[in-house]
Amino acid sequence: MALSDSRTALEDLAIVSKDEYKETTKIIRNGLSGIGANHSSEEEMLHGFRYGMWIKTFENIPIILENFSRLPHITDYTINKRGDRILHMAVSCGQTEAIEALLNRFPSLTVNQRNNQGETPLLCACHAGQSRIVLWLTTHGATALIGAWNGESPLHLLISFDDEEVERVYPGLIQPGADTTAKTLTIIAYQADFPAAAVPDRLLRGYAIGWATHCDRPQIVPFLYFAVSLARDELVDYLVKQGADVIKARTDHDEELIESQDVGSFKRADIDRESGVDMRTPLPEAHGAQATKVSKNPFSGQDSTWTALHILAYARQDATWPVEQLLDHGAALDGLPDHFHTTESPLLIVVQNDAFHLADSLVSHGADLNFTTLSCSHLTLSNPTTILGHVIASNARNSIARLRYLLGSPSIDGLHLIVEPARQRSALHRAAAAHIDVEFHGTDAAEAAELHWADVDWSANREIMNEILRHFNGPEQLNAVETSTGLSPMRLAVLAGNEAAVSLLLDHGARSDVPSVGGQGATAADTALGIQMGGLSMIEEIGRPGREEVAARKQCSNLLNPATQSAAQAQPSLA
Repeated sequence: MALSDSRTALEDLAIVSKDEYKETTKIIRNGLSGIGANHSSEEEMLHGFRYGMWIKTFENIPIILENFSRLPHITDYTINKRGDRILHMAVSCGQTEAIEALLNRFPSLTVNQRNNQGETPLLCACHAGQSRIVLWLTTHGATALIGAWNGESPLHLLISFDDEEVERVYPGLIQPGADTTAKTLTIIAYQADFPAAAVPDRLLRGYAIGWATHCDRPQIVPFLYFAVSLARDELVDYLVKQGADVIKARTDHDEELIESQDVGSFKRADIDRESGVDMRTPLPEAHGAQATKVSKNPFSGQDSTWTALHILAYARQDATWPVEQLLDHGAALDGLPDHFHTTESPLLIVVQNDAFHLADSLVSHGADLNFTTLSCSHLTLSNPTTILGHVIASNARNSIARLRYLLGSPSIDGLHLIVEPARQRSALHRAAAAHIDVEFHGTDAAEAAELHWADVDWSANREIMNEILRHFNGPEQLNAVETSTGLSPMRLAVLAGNEAAVSLLLDHGARSDVPSVGGQGATAADTALGIQMGGLSMIEEIGRPGREEVAARKQCSNLLNPATQSAAQAQPSLA
């Protein structure tokens, strides 16, 4: 995915493996135009030359000069179907010596020559993140003022460099007069194979500062603000004199802003004005915005119940510094009062997004570890459940780190084993129940849909149960009964057809003979045998079970009723 221009995947790769990240970055810069595009693939190249052949040619200066001397019109010679010229290919490959030799030998080649996309060699070098080439070009007459036909400028492509490289290349781009007001005309996605519909990997129409913000590059933003300020004296004077007369309404989100370049000159009256489909406010508190404003919960469709802390949590940013500022300005630590228990707390969202530093900050300020809610993301439970319970119910494969944070972090104190207070169900009950009492609701769905056995990732559920049993494995915890119908974790596992949970609970010493309904009802062993002997009639009301479910439920019975299984095996077979 990273090789197909998923910047998000490349960021994740840096976390997983530094070595693979470096190697992948090198491939993207030198072989994929810096953007994961297939401009240099065999089917895109012209004249029978492949990318590797061009690399070898550029590395042999005498040969390249001799070969290109035979071309009648070297400036018109195109390398690939998108219309790159020789210089554009050379800069994308990082061949500084070849570029210098070509410019010195062929006067018709110019350092600012454009390809069929309107891109200069400097722009292509920025695309590829070739910082050494950029530095050479900007000291040899290349200008950052020329943008592509789609509006891309070298400043947009600062996102192709790491923070140290940005500091080096930025002065060479801005001092000769880079266009700080350049605006792309459409959504841009260069993916070769990765779906362009993936929102994080699409660069929206707008300015360079917007791209830097979209790609979470805070080090670039101050440079761009500085760039804007370099030549804004006349604009500032004009705005001061004209005031509100230069404000106009935009049709997309009906925001009122300066007509000139969307550089943030909102009217003070609009500082708390909701905009966009999520109805969010700008929230620049330094200018009087209210941190208590709410926006739409993206998972509930219409409800405006999310605060600024919810948005911070959902942004997957592990920065802690905004928390204290938002709290000082009135943001609700656990969200606004919700009598219907349908809105998750910011802490729950933070934990589900693995932002554990941010979680520590919220906890240190007093966030409720045992905050209960019915919903989290697209899942809704039948009763208000704690953060730990929702992490378990999510049944996600990457839940183990979240569980270990909640169950084992030194900063966590006061976490309750009971995750569903109304029925006194514990974390073991919730893991054993799997899909029971869980509904999935799409953002625009009129009704939620109950989860069934086939909807469960049973491998993930086993890992979750195993992790919980590392912390809660005493007899009183293993055999605890909840207060609604007296179900133990073992009996819930049987009802769910949770073969792995039954096995793990038995391994840890859980009993199979604990009766339900105040000591008068069936045990887990009775229930498992009854389901098997009754032809699974107890579960056929929700649809005929599949073969795998039947096998799992049979194994539950075999585990809990070994004597019955032995007797069945001893019966002679009928011809």
